[in-house]
Amino acid sequence: MNRALAARAILIAGTELLILTGPARAQQPAARPVPNDNPPDWVYADTNLVDHAAWISGTVVKNVVILAFKPGTTFERQAAIVRMVRGTIVQHDSTLGADGFLMIRVASHPDACAVKQAVELLEHVAEVEMATPEVLLPFTEDGRTPPRPSRITHKGSTAACPAGTGLLR
Repeated sequence: MNRALAARAILIAGTELLILTGPARAQQPAARPVPNDNPPDWVYADTNLVDHAAWISGTVVKNVVILAFKPGTTFERQAAIVRMVRGTIVQHDSTLGADGFLMIRVASHPDACAVKQAVELLEHVAEVEMATPEVLLPFTEDGRTPPRPSRITHKGSTAACPAGTGLLR
């Protein structure tokens, strides 16, 4: 294992330990969120979308991660993982079953770099089944590609996102 990967593994393990043993710092409900299959209106607001940031092709929500856990992950552990990225649960979608998936609000960044950092961190957590940005699909239900949405107010820059997890503070 090279030094960078070893350092990253140590960072992730240390972060998990701090989250599990330290006081809760994120705003989390005391109980499992009630399923809500409709996201809040602000998620898809014009000002919350970024088009073709340097790290991803397409249009993404600049402060939202979609998160699913492996079966058997306790709610307490789920909440600790959400706190790990300083996230807040804004939707619990149950359309794919009782566990469904969570929509997590993370720090906002003009190029969705905090989303990138959160996804990269969450991909290394054993209980996470899936962590992905909220991507707007570029096609309609009938399979045709509609014209590019004109409502997107921010074009992504060509600048690379900062390394690490500094945007998740």
